Amino acid sequence: MIANPSRSFLISGYPRSLESALDFESEAIQVQQILYYDISEETCMNRKIGKAEDRTKEAVDALKRRVNTFKEQTAPVVEMYNRFGKVSFISGEGEVNEIYAETRKAIFPQVSFLVGP
Repeated sequence: MIANPSRSFLISGYPRSLESALDFESEAIQVQQILYYDISEETCMNRKIGKAEDRTKEAVDALKRRVNTFKEQTAPVVEMYNRFGKVSFISGEGEVNEIYAETRKAIFPQVSFLVGP
């Protein structure tokens, strides 16, 4: 990434903490955009471990731990980047094609104009 700074990169699930975000920014490159998929815990349950009758206590507990870890460690990363206007909030509650379309809108096109004398 450092050797190819003009290229675009999509990094999934990272950074997960403020410390790793700050380390990444100082050691690698500056983050341009965060895609944040806003999704309820219930929708996560349905997608990850299926219907209520198919869920095991262990699977539910594991997913709840992941959600709690996100709230404690990763949500502050989203808040920090949002203060800089770098977060694109995308609803994760719709159908896959709807979520994909919203993701494309957030990413493409990234057009910049520079004008002046």
